Amino acid sequence: MAFSHGIDADISIGGSTRKAYVEMIDVTFDREIDDIKVLGSSWVQRVVGIRSMRITINGAWDATIDGVLYTAFDSASATAVIVTPQAGVTYTVSCRVSSYKPGPTGSAGKAAWSAELVSDGAVVRA
Repeated sequence: MAFSHGIDADISIGGSTRKAYVEMIDVTFDREIDDIKVLGSSWVQRVVGIRSMRITINGAWDATIDGVLYTAFDSASATAVIVTPQAGVTYTVSCRVSSYKPGPTGSAGKAAWSAELVSDGAVVRA
């Protein structure tokens, strides 16, 4: 098994790597699951439904990443995103920026940003 360090991760938003602006990438795969509870049955049955992917990212604020994220947030169309959690594994997906927070800013720490991207269509793992 090949383990890796987090510094080997990468993220591309809109066709260009944004690794230099991101401190953390958190990928979550979600799947809707509904319960079927029929009369006379002793067990609950599960029916799988729609799948989706959420990507939470954050880092130190910079005008370049602010421009990328705000443009993606403001766009009427989805943005191409490629996440590489470690060498040899990539997730390619079209995403929409569901939230973008260009802050907080204070005198006691760095100016920071955070964003959440949600999938818009199928996720391809390679």
